[in-house]
Amino acid sequence: MLVSRYRRCDADLIDMPIIKGERCVHSRMEQATCQACVQACPRQALRLTDEALTLDGGRCDGCGLCVPACP
Repeated sequence: MLVSRYRRCDADLIDMPIIKGERCVHSRMEQATCQACVQACPRQALRLTDEALTLDGGRCDGCGLCVPACP
């Protein structure tokens, strides 16, 4: 699972996912096409680039939809 735990964001009082990039299929396979977590996010807080998966804390509302979407 890529997004596994939550951390408290005191500024907005929401739980935000913690990304474990080393567990992402993109860090293991150069040709990976999975974007399940990115597509599950209704606020487009997750971005997948050639370098890494990133989370924009300003966009994330802590809904948690990315967690079960990650295979």
